[in-house]
Amino acid sequence: MQTAVTIVTELPRGGAPIIAVIGTLDSTNAFRLHDALTMAVTLRPADTVLLDLTALRGIDDAALRVLLAHGDRLRQLASRAL
Repeated sequence: MQTAVTIVTELPRGGAPIIAVIGTLDSTNAFRLHDALTMAVTLRPADTVLLDLTALRGIDDAALRVLLAHGDRLRQLASRAL
């Protein structure tokens, strides 16, 4: 069963893409974060991706690996879970 998580992607005209994660990231839904990050990087290849983790409740090793794989492009806004 997949853990509930909401991933919202914003592509503002004049700024970097923003991906907000709400809920818990784990091995059942880490692919959704990977897909969102890949899409943001594909659509805006020159931009840093802002990752809003203010509503992240938890993360496991599978989701952490996804974050680290995209780490060169991410700027973390905040996180209580990390």
